[in-house]
Amino acid sequence: MNWVATVKDRLRAFVECVSRWDREPVDEAIRIEYPAPGAHWQCADRCLVQWQVSGPLAYPCRVVLERPTDHGWAAVAVLANAVDPRARQVAVAVPEVPRGMYRVRIASPELTTAAYSEPLSLSD
Repeated sequence: MNWVATVKDRLRAFVECVSRWDREPVDEAIRIEYPAPGAHWQCADRCLVQWQVSGPLAYPCRVVLERPTDHGWAAVAVLANAVDPRARQVAVAVPEVPRGMYRVRIASPELTTAAYSEPLSLSD
């Protein structure tokens, strides 16, 4: 019966580890490589968002298009949802939005801070 106690101990340790994933942010980082500075996108095109990950980040990410406002940046559209950060890229459809300056944000509950691209221009 000693093996039962061993299995219970290992299962308890596993459950404790998994439960920490939901409440403790991991000190990981994503750095967006594309869109690069000076990038230009057109509405209705498919564009690639690429990034690098430092560490074993595994929780799905959300890729969001943001536009500057008088109070900072505001989300305009979700470009991709539940993206595996280990894929290091995702093709997104550029939504029909007014022309202007935008940026891409990649966020995950596992990250302490979101990743932001350099501003990009968007036209019709």
